[in-house]
Amino acid sequence: MVDYNVRVGPFVVCKTGKAEKTKTLFGCVKCKKSKERHLGFCDKCGTKLGEFVVTYIDDKVDDFEVMEHIKDRLFTANVFEYSKIEGVHVYLSNIKYGEKREADVGPPDFNGMQEIDPRDVPEEIVRFETRFEKDLKYMRSLYASVEVKWGILAWCS
Repeated sequence: MVDYNVRVGPFVVCKTGKAEKTKTLFGCVKCKKSKERHLGFCDKCGTKLGEFVVTYIDDKVDDFEVMEHIKDRLFTANVFEYSKIEGVHVYLSNIKYGEKREADVGPPDFNGMQEIDPRDVPEEIVRFETRFEKDLKYMRSLYASVEVKWGILAWCS
């Protein structure tokens, strides 16, 4: 089952940048394919299995490590296409911080209305920045840029 989510209010956009990373895998050192340890030898070329290092390009910052460090007070929204294209991580509040309305609008069959007063936007951003001041400071030490924005986010999980 797919959950559809819509969030109205402040969120954080962090520009990550890319970095070359390495990781050690176990498998065929000749074919460079990961294999299960119990096999002993590569089923394609017969080479004895062992550890080898692969290099790959990934985000400079691991959003899961950030969420762990800030104790999930903010979480990354699954706006994958936007994140991938723009090279950003998008974080939302996972706790109440004094917003005037419910931030989550509801499922696709939600019937109702919420008025949004544009005059509330700057005030909500200030409350958000105040509530998450330490988290934003930590994020600014890692990311190329960190910007608090206000808007509507929609994603599936």
